[in-house]
Amino acid sequence: MLPLETALDLQIKQKLLPKLRGENTPRFRRALLGLLGLLTDRSVERLRPGDLMVMDVTAAPFPESAAKILAMLQQLDREGYTDFYGAN
Repeated sequence: MLPLETALDLQIKQKLLPKLRGENTPRFRRALLGLLGLLTDRSVERLRPGDLMVMDVTAAPFPESAAKILAMLQQLDREGYTDFYGAN
């Protein structure tokens, strides 16, 4: 049996995150950063793009989902657009 946090993490990653996609607008970036903050239980509003490249989310309360959001933010910085399936 999975622990509750692990099960919730997987459900967020499988059911919620695939619905997120968009262009590099301030509103969309704030939304992704806010979600990353919730998933990592950290304040991330002041992170710069370079900080995202070295951020470690393995100890986050929801590490699977946080890692995917982090990959989506990195793709957003590289390509100006992101979605769940394109972010690796």
